[in-house]
Amino acid sequence: MAPYNDIVLFHYSFSPYAKRVIWYLALRGIEYAQCIQPPALPREDINALGVKYRRIPILSIGRDVYCDTRLILQKLEEKFPSGAIGASDPEQKAVQKLLETWTIDGGVFSRAAQAIPPEMPLLNDPKWVKDREDYMGRSWAKEDIAKGRPEALAHLREAFELLESTLLADGRQWILKTKQPTLADIEAIWPFHWLSTMEGALPPSLFGKDHFPNVYAWVDRFNTAVKVARSSAPKVTTLKGSEAIQHVTQAGLAEPDGEVDAQDPLVLKKGQDVESWPIDSGFNHRDRGQLVALTRQEVVLKTQAKVGHKDVHIHHPRTNFRIRAEVAPIACSFLGGSYLSPYLRTFRHAIHLAGKALGGAEYVHIITRNVGMIACMVFVMEQHRENIRWTKTGGVGVGLQEMGNKGAVGLRLGYAVPDSDDTVELTFVAAHLAPMEEALQRRNDDWKNIVRRLVFAPVTMKGTSKTTESQAAREESEPLLFKGSASNDQSPHGLYTPTSHLIVAGDLNYRTSNTKPFPGADAFLFPKLNTGSQDNGNFYSLLHRDQLSRERKAGRTCHGLTESPIHFPPTYKWSKKAQIMAEKEDKMTTWDWAKHRWPSWCDRILYLELPGWMKVEMPQLAIEVDKYGALPLMPTSDHQPVLLTMKIPLKGIPGPEAVGGGDDVRVNPSFGIDPQWRERRQSARRKEIAVGILAYLVLTWEGRSIVLALIIGTLLGWSVVQGLLV
Repeated sequence: MAPYNDIVLFHYSFSPYAKRVIWYLALRGIEYAQCIQPPALPREDINALGVKYRRIPILSIGRDVYCDTRLILQKLEEKFPSGAIGASDPEQKAVQKLLETWTIDGGVFSRAAQAIPPEMPLLNDPKWVKDREDYMGRSWAKEDIAKGRPEALAHLREAFELLESTLLADGRQWILKTKQPTLADIEAIWPFHWLSTMEGALPPSLFGKDHFPNVYAWVDRFNTAVKVARSSAPKVTTLKGSEAIQHVTQAGLAEPDGEVDAQDPLVLKKGQDVESWPIDSGFNHRDRGQLVALTRQEVVLKTQAKVGHKDVHIHHPRTNFRIRAEVAPIACSFLGGSYLSPYLRTFRHAIHLAGKALGGAEYVHIITRNVGMIACMVFVMEQHRENIRWTKTGGVGVGLQEMGNKGAVGLRLGYAVPDSDDTVELTFVAAHLAPMEEALQRRNDDWKNIVRRLVFAPVTMKGTSKTTESQAAREESEPLLFKGSASNDQSPHGLYTPTSHLIVAGDLNYRTSNTKPFPGADAFLFPKLNTGSQDNGNFYSLLHRDQLSRERKAGRTCHGLTESPIHFPPTYKWSKKAQIMAEKEDKMTTWDWAKHRWPSWCDRILYLELPGWMKVEMPQLAIEVDKYGALPLMPTSDHQPVLLTMKIPLKGIPGPEAVGGGDDVRVNPSFGIDPQWRERRQSARRKEIAVGILAYLVLTWEGRSIVLALIIGTLLGWSVVQGLLV
């Protein structure tokens, strides 16, 4: 048997959560080793294992690292079944689970933490106070703790009374009426034990053996039972950090690779790069890795230890944890094809769920096109899918070496008007322009290059038959067309074309200043949420400085495009704190901006009005905007997404031949098409593939494995050759 069962518990002595695991191991007599950690970050031993999770304790069994005491206790029950102390029948399991939820998620421990006496010595340590604030997401200043104590104590009296008058009221020794303490006792007792042993936490006038005799007698019995169990349990081995790291990295994996639940609503795939983190506390620290397993109870990620570079599997529970797939890593974005398909499939699933939530509407994916890190997807409602007759796509990179880290991608489609020979042409463009306040001219140049080199060419149609999962990767970006004939015009066209509507959306990156904010001085000018004001914020003075509005008016960018009035706050750059709060709150209660960027409306949606010749012929027609606004902030981005809902006349735009196009931008765009557009895109595409392959080999687990195999193969081959030459 491996020394100390291959178990290493990383903790510090006064952690109430660690006590849950320590008590369990003692009551079970399970041999283990421990590695004592500092109570405040950094914790270099845990970081060396490649683990970002910041809460204590964590427990390793071999190279499997288990986070969160709920999962740790569950795993210990499973791996050491002989003599397990967990509930056995359904009713007892329900009581045990409800007690776990009550003490951890039901507010008992959070109120216990608020009852810490302001005189506690650790509150005089600024480093520890700052660490607690990062951990809990609230103030730990002495005055704030003193202010919150009365309410916390009131709630704790209620919790004590609940146990006193219900589960312990009949004089039972243990929660489940057993002869010895069980896991149910651990799930219930830990916050009460912690408070009863913390000097000054519970006022004697409100708490104590006179007030809650059954609870305090239960705590005393538990202390005795643990003391007796420790006397006969194997001695705990204490390891230095370097010893613990060496033991973990040299051990094997405790569990074989699991499976990813194909029915899970997150629609993740095995091997996908994901991140996982707790959402109740310690949420600033996220583990990232390759998805190894996903069940109803846990998620398992593969990462790599910084010492020894061995694979480590990190286990998180599903309860109160969030899992997110990385949105198209650079390698997958630049390589495209099947590498990008799992990420695009997630968006398709999200649209499907949104449609179901909106009265069961069903949306069909028509086509996707990406250029590097920019993608555009088109969906239509099921009842309209047969009206899509043809599509054209185009893409251009304006980033480094004209690659697609910045640029634009466009989709143009023909919608056949029912019971008519008319066709409405729609062009959708997603764009991402140069960043930074001072890069105004670069953004204008990016727009110029998009107009010159975003050229649309017809795409091949495919049928309407159902596709298999294996076909889906190949057909992810192919158009789904029905009953259709291709567009009569097979020649390439640029961004502007006389007969098409045009909608341009994306991170256009125009700012509200030409220079960065001055550190510590300009932040007071940032917009602040004013809940007492009808306009709900004082951002309009900043809006007057918007670069995009100024440059459009001067005719230097987004030529001919219209934007609906802005009545929403800046969409960028939200602070990390704001992103964290977006996880917890349905509605913002404060605006918290990053201090090193001016709050700006980087994310925009613009469109072309009907052309003048159409207004002359059909003055009753017009484009109607229903809503232009911002969606809720997402915890994975410092940008706030925007939306535009509009009604477009169900009438094709006629050509301008009869009345003349005049100076309309559709007919006379500000910049002509670059005759070398195709060659430049092909050259940039070769560079994207080269960068994608390099990123794949360096930044992904599969790529590193290939590199390692090549190195080993080369060395072995060289040794064979040397042997033959001797």
